[in-house]
Amino acid sequence: AIDDEKGLLAILRDAGTSAGYDVETTTDAEYFLRKTREWLPTLIIMDLQMPEIDGVELLRRLAAERITAPIVLMSGVDDKLLRAVGDLGAELGLNMRGILTKPIRLETFRTTLEDNAAPSASRLVDELRTGIAGGQLLLHYQPIVRLPSRDLVAVEALVRWNHPERGLVPPDLF
Repeated sequence: AIDDEKGLLAILRDAGTSAGYDVETTTDAEYFLRKTREWLPTLIIMDLQMPEIDGVELLRRLAAERITAPIVLMSGVDDKLLRAVGDLGAELGLNMRGILTKPIRLETFRTTLEDNAAPSASRLVDELRTGIAGGQLLLHYQPIVRLPSRDLVAVEALVRWNHPERGLVPPDLF
């Protein structure tokens, strides 16, 4: 989660942790972007208005990084504006999952966590079986080249799961 209000982040961290999530919170956009690349979160919650970066720019940067995690926007701005920014995120190819209007009620936040929870291992196995049967696995080929001569010496096949809800899932997540 990223927000400029440290008190709210502490509440989100406590509620997320008690719901079984490993939670990372920050007020720093660069740290947030670095963690999304390194950690591959299963849910992103982000404020729309922050002093260093606005939510639209942050969404553009997440899209450039090809982040596939579900994203929930939160803000105290007008509901129409929140929905418009959510639509923009979807147009950028992001997995937009909803909005939380500030002030956030704890029950609403808990429901959001439950609705966007990462699947259990058994559910993931069932989804993967369905994905295999439905042709959702894709091969991406990576050439291996001898640099001095530029000769192609081999090709590595990399599998990706084109999940209908979570987008392109790398193999370390399935």
